[in-house]
Amino acid sequence: MPERHTPTRSFSRLNPITGNWILFSPGRDRRPTDFSNELIVPNQLVSCPFCVGRESDTPPSVWIGKHEGSSLTYGNTQKNLSFETDLDWSVRVFENKYPAVSMIQSSESEIENPLASQQMQTVGAHEITVDSRNHTQLMKETSPEETRLLFRALQERISFWHEHGGVQYVSAFKNCGAAAGASLIHSHCQLIATNYVPSSVQNNINRMQNFFDSFGQCLLCNLNNQELRDETRIVHQGKSVIAYCPYASDFPMQIRISPLSHKPYFHGASNQLLDECALLTRHLIMTLQRMIAEVSYNLIISTLPPNRNDHEHAFHWSIDICPRISGYAGFEIATQNNINFIIPEEAAEGYRSELSADYRQ
Repeated sequence: MPERHTPTRSFSRLNPITGNWILFSPGRDRRPTDFSNELIVPNQLVSCPFCVGRESDTPPSVWIGKHEGSSLTYGNTQKNLSFETDLDWSVRVFENKYPAVSMIQSSESEIENPLASQQMQTVGAHEITVDSRNHTQLMKETSPEETRLLFRALQERISFWHEHGGVQYVSAFKNCGAAAGASLIHSHCQLIATNYVPSSVQNNINRMQNFFDSFGQCLLCNLNNQELRDETRIVHQGKSVIAYCPYASDFPMQIRISPLSHKPYFHGASNQLLDECALLTRHLIMTLQRMIAEVSYNLIISTLPPNRNDHEHAFHWSIDICPRISGYAGFEIATQNNINFIIPEEAAEGYRSELSADYRQ
């Protein structure tokens, strides 16, 4: 057997068939997990590194948010600021202790093999946003103010990494439940910044740009307007945002949330738009968790990458909530096409009937 080469830092390799970069992150398998075949017993709460009083189990906070009633205070901190003495936080952001990528450059020499030109060192950032003081993955057990602060945190940290030299792409997402890839129960989101744009993201940018070049309008603006005219897949229309089950949903019960007016950057949203989006997202997730007990889901923010000003007119940010109620098996792996067993018109009808009456307009 040839000698195994295990780099100590993250790197990516190009799949020449798909054009996708595959991120390799040695050590990620050592991160703690709440999900296993064993029953989770109550005393495991004591070991949760995201709970109040366990701040020393994580790196220092880089962003802190607090609320008193509906009043929010928040902002970035000094990276060397110790937060262990202040337990009065509502939402906090810190570096992932087991990062997929980091800003540390590797001094390892390049491997000598015929495929060496298709490997590159991958650097960036990997952050955790703990979005509730409560040890829960149920949105109803968090507060609206925590959800508003979560969106402020994601907005400001995306903005921070957009301004950081070398960062070409920023991905912000939430994994809830084992089927969605979560390793800990305590509600949290993640941000990963990388020094390259994934080919699938670049493909989306290209398609949006091509649509604009052909028709003179933003593709997502066009889709939003079509959904508003059709109405059958609309879940909610607010003052500034719309929520609907996409016509060609990748996942059963998938919901897309998008500003009604053209906005290329999530971190450019006004406080009013951000709050409306946060509270709508909160109600939709609570509705989903009420409809399907213990549902796993991914929440994904799609925003224009840094240094793409020439695509601002064509790209429109959005948030997708993707329930993981179906498997990802052979056909999906072979074709990169998902099988969806719930048509979006039925999914939207289900959401509308379950969405809290006090949230309908």
